[in-house]
Amino acid sequence: MKPLSQSTAIAVTLSPLLAQSQTIPNSETGPAHLNPYVVTSLTISEQDSLEAAQERVAEQPGGASIVTPEDWTGRTIAPEEIFQFDPGVFARSRGVGNDTRLSVRGSGLQRQFGDRGVTLLLDGIPANDADGSFYFRTIDPFSISHIETFRGANGLPFGGNQLGGAINIVQRNGLNTPGGRLQLEYGRHDTFRSHISYGGSDKHWDYYLGYSYGESDGYRGRQGSDNFNINANVGYHWDKNAVTRFYFLFSESDAELSGSLTRDEFLTNPRQAGSNRTDAADRDLKTIRFGQRTEWNTQNGQWSFYTNYQYLDFDHLINEGLFRFNRLIDYNSHDFQVGVHGEEEWTFHGLQNTARIDTRFNYGFQDEDGFTGFVTPGRSSSNIDRDNIATNFQLYVQNDTTFADRHHLILGAGLVYNRREVDIGSGDETGDLSGTINDTGLVYRIGYLYEPNDQVQLFANFSQSFEGSPFSEVGTSLNPSFDELDPQIAQTFEIGTRFENSWANGELVLYQSFVNDEFIDEEIALGVTTTTNLDAIHRGIEAALTVDVTEIAGIESGPQLFFDQSYQYNDFEIDEGNNNGNRLPGVSEHVYSGRVRVQDRSQRWKAALSAEWLPEGFVVNNENTLSTAGFVNWRLSGEVKVHEGVSLYGGIDNLFDRRFVNTVSINPAGNAFIDPANGRAAYVGMKFKW
Repeated sequence: MKPLSQSTAIAVTLSPLLAQSQTIPNSETGPAHLNPYVVTSLTISEQDSLEAAQERVAEQPGGASIVTPEDWTGRTIAPEEIFQFDPGVFARSRGVGNDTRLSVRGSGLQRQFGDRGVTLLLDGIPANDADGSFYFRTIDPFSISHIETFRGANGLPFGGNQLGGAINIVQRNGLNTPGGRLQLEYGRHDTFRSHISYGGSDKHWDYYLGYSYGESDGYRGRQGSDNFNINANVGYHWDKNAVTRFYFLFSESDAELSGSLTRDEFLTNPRQAGSNRTDAADRDLKTIRFGQRTEWNTQNGQWSFYTNYQYLDFDHLINEGLFRFNRLIDYNSHDFQVGVHGEEEWTFHGLQNTARIDTRFNYGFQDEDGFTGFVTPGRSSSNIDRDNIATNFQLYVQNDTTFADRHHLILGAGLVYNRREVDIGSGDETGDLSGTINDTGLVYRIGYLYEPNDQVQLFANFSQSFEGSPFSEVGTSLNPSFDELDPQIAQTFEIGTRFENSWANGELVLYQSFVNDEFIDEEIALGVTTTTNLDAIHRGIEAALTVDVTEIAGIESGPQLFFDQSYQYNDFEIDEGNNNGNRLPGVSEHVYSGRVRVQDRSQRWKAALSAEWLPEGFVVNNENTLSTAGFVNWRLSGEVKVHEGVSLYGGIDNLFDRRFVNTVSINPAGNAFIDPANGRAAYVGMKFKW
């Protein structure tokens, strides 16, 4: 266990547990061996789960952080607010349901819908499609116990071999969240959210079931959405050293497409739908997941084995233009996964070592249909008729050696294999362009972690990442040579520090990535873009600081006052081609968030005022000829306990009703590229716990 056991990138003041943690009979003393590096179901309370997460962060020779729902002041919110004070995650809502452009260190910035470049995990089990894509909108925020972010090479032990690393969402279960919960919320634009759940344990079993529903008319025209989620898991505890947990998730969200605005449309009326949108444009998503994770302790370590099946139904329809130009993408994907993760401690010539292994295999196929609304020159059809198959295997091994108790050397290496098969039917608009891509590559890391005392860590990391192509980047009519895209490989240098004392804690990380063959959209004809390989350089700073002002002032009674800060410096540039030296579009160079929090020491009430500042806004295209203005967005929130188990909360988003661009369409085919932020919106809610 590292001396810096409470280190996180974001300081989180934990509330007392809402109920006494329940133990499973025959395991009164809890797990015999709790390995913080393995995402475990063996923990017996929310406090145990968070302490294990803090240990996972403290073991990383690089950027890592934790976010908990306590940081959200009662409200269940969108990803851009969830990650606002995580210094390594850049998340912007796109105005379509809960769609979000989510990027870590510049990963996947070019995606127009969905995300890639990060391994998304639910309780340590991958939630990506087999081709690497993922949709954060399938995650129910009500089900989250906490979130762990492992940036870059720090995600390798968890399967995150891409540039961005891994994000692990730890869900609620019958042990970390016992008892019942009911939450109701209403806000502007007829936004309504509700949630009910119950968790508990009995003999060798624990169980959790949660249901959520939400709907909204949206800030803009044609921005309505509705969604509901069911999350359930059941754990069977063989004894105090072994558990099997079964998972079920169902998510369905329907969202209208408001469309991007031109600059003139935005300045005239940011609430309007795009001028090219009609009453029949939407994007609907349905997801079903079944899985199990079995974990067991050995004398000197811990192991886990998981299997998982995920089904995704994606429907994307656009009717636009004067003559109702139609486009439809309708695909169903089926993904199967199996994996093993474990660690064992061993000693060599008096040196303490920990060997870790992560291996996983997944297979997925997509049945993609639809139509493009026009006939590509030289083709006889506008139909889409494709079968896509993705196969992946990865093996990663790592050894951590401790010298003189405070020096740690981390050496890791792994093999990644990606196979992409596209079988394009003869009636498809691209004709017969079937083909196969096989990519094999290496990932590795050399890390060093030094702890001069119990309050400070210093670290350095050198690593290589490897990312194969998702189907959206290969096998299209604009990529007639199916195998012309190479995998994206990056070498990253990283140095930094984590620190903690009685009045402050935080993190500072500097990194630089040399990305070979990054997936970048390029305009190949007027209004037409396609994905190509171009070298790029990503360099940046990730910094977070939380200060306990009352501790500094020596105030031992009365309310507590905290000041939280998070800062990102994103200097990403194209390193070859016609736009050599230009900035990569889609991300602001500087992102600063600050927040003042005040709370009663007994958690009877709390309030927060936050500001998010993007001074430059966004560059829109590779040529850097389009850009948006910067902005400051203020949020106010508060919560008060009116009775034991009953709380009221409320807040105001965009407090001063500023008009600003929240995100943009990358390399737009026309003049419409702006997705406006929502205007001022108030909300109120109630929480019941028993």
